[in-house]
Amino acid sequence: MPDRIDECIKQASLSAEIHCVRFFFANDNGAFTFEALDNGQAWDDGLRALEGCAWTPSADFYTVRVFMVLRRVAPGQA
Repeated sequence: MPDRIDECIKQASLSAEIHCVRFFFANDNGAFTFEALDNGQAWDDGLRALEGCAWTPSADFYTVRVFMVLRRVAPGQA
């Protein structure tokens, strides 16, 4: 996972016990599409982190999807 996204997740205010986080990137002939969701809601910080990653434009179509379920644990229980 790119450092930018990793740091964004670490800095996020994840108040619920469980969070579902989704990142989506698509390249369509060099045109990029980005989406970042936290519990199904648009997540601006996540979107900025995703947009800040070094994506490679290509004449080919490709996508990257990451779905994570994050659970909060008490310190020392990880």
